[in-house]
Amino acid sequence: MNLAMADIIKTAATNYKAPKKHMCKYCDRGFVKETTLLAHMCESKRRWEQKDEPHVRLGQQAYIIFFKQTQPNSNKLKYADFVKSNYYNAFVKFGRFLIDYRVVNTKRYIEYVINSKFKLDRWCTEQYYLDWLAGYLKTEHWEDALTRSLVTMDKWAESCGDNIQSSSYFFANSSNKIVQDIINGRISCWVIFNTDTGKEFLGKLNDEQIQLVYEYIDPDYWRQYFIKFNRESKIVKETLKEVGF
Repeated sequence: MNLAMADIIKTAATNYKAPKKHMCKYCDRGFVKETTLLAHMCESKRRWEQKDEPHVRLGQQAYIIFFKQTQPNSNKLKYADFVKSNYYNAFVKFGRFLIDYRVVNTKRYIEYVINSKFKLDRWCTEQYYLDWLAGYLKTEHWEDALTRSLVTMDKWAESCGDNIQSSSYFFANSSNKIVQDIINGRISCWVIFNTDTGKEFLGKLNDEQIQLVYEYIDPDYWRQYFIKFNRESKIVKETLKEVGF
């Protein structure tokens, strides 16, 4: 054994035997040097440092709702409980799914997957969300639908620049982009059927595009729906006129 190797072994042995004054408060592991403690990253520490990240917060929200519904007599759950849970990674993964898919009304969707008794490891299934979304969009409150649509159109106008107005969304935008926005619930039938440009847009769709959006725009359903909610429909029309439609 050469001298260099012997020194390395001696140093390692000394460090092993030395009192470990610097303790990780997350996993109770001890370290001789403070710098080693600072560089240390255990699973528990990583989870605590991710506490305020959006997908983690959504995962925690789903975790709390799940246990409130399945174990109503359980104590009030805190983040410390979530960190220690064996289901932490699964719920955080679901939180990421909610963000990546820009899920409409996350609380309602969380309640849906729980009440449907889907297995936790299947909560990130895209088809579950699409099946729920098509039904939810037909019954959500008109103010939520209108607000989300206006935000979507405003963001589109901002991304275009050159003084493009949100009111030009239906005739200056890509038809495929609008179709995708309808399918994703970003543009509501409350706007489509209550604006001339929205109805004109539907008339220009090809057969493939109509097939893609039909479940979401269902003209017969919305015709009856607006008759039932005539007062709300008038409010939406007036609001849209005020912003340029």
